[in-house]
Amino acid sequence: MKYNSIPRRKSNLLIAFFYLILCILSWELPIHRWIILTAFIVFLLLAFVKYTLVINHNIIYTIQLFRITIYKKEVTSLHIKEIIFKRRDWSSKLAVIKLYKGLSIRVALFKPENVYDDLVEFCEDNAIHYEKTRDYKIIEKMTYASK
Repeated sequence: MKYNSIPRRKSNLLIAFFYLILCILSWELPIHRWIILTAFIVFLLLAFVKYTLVINHNIIYTIQLFRITIYKKEVTSLHIKEIIFKRRDWSSKLAVIKLYKGLSIRVALFKPENVYDDLVEFCEDNAIHYEKTRDYKIIEKMTYASK
């Protein structure tokens, strides 16, 4: 199944324009001007980043900027060391896919919300070790109780 990240475009654009105002106000200071202008550009680009996760017989994680693929990682069950399910903040879940080689994949703020159930099913089908923290179990009980 294919999952897409929840867009955080408004908050990143708001931060970018805040840095633009700071850049305009501190134009006299050359060091601050370039640092703040760089921060403006970074947040402006972050507003248009899209994350996708596909879970089938393997896991495909993709990062795109303006529909151009920046990073794509295809992971089979043999590459996964373990998956740890954690609490991201007060009411949202997080899964960290730890790999034997390479960077870990962080799964947070994806829709639909059943991405975590599919990851648990993927672990059980492929005999991958997974761990649910105590905080994650509390959030899981809260979400099942509200349904």
